[in-house]
Amino acid sequence: MKMRVTRLGIDIIPENEIDEAYIEDTLGLRDDGDFIRLVRQNASGLSSLANLTTHPFPEKPQKEVRRA
Repeated sequence: MKMRVTRLGIDIIPENEIDEAYIEDTLGLRDDGDFIRLVRQNASGLSSLANLTTHPFPEKPQKEVRRA
């Protein structure tokens, strides 16, 4: 799997069927337009360095409930 970091995003490029299965099954990205959330987590003691953690959305996103 290759990753290409661009000014506007991160491209994940599968190189074989195992990579495709990871993207579809683990990240939940099966259809065109599917997306995941990336959460920044600062590295311990290093304020300028961080990593990104993925959190796939549930199969059916819940509607936001607004209270008056």
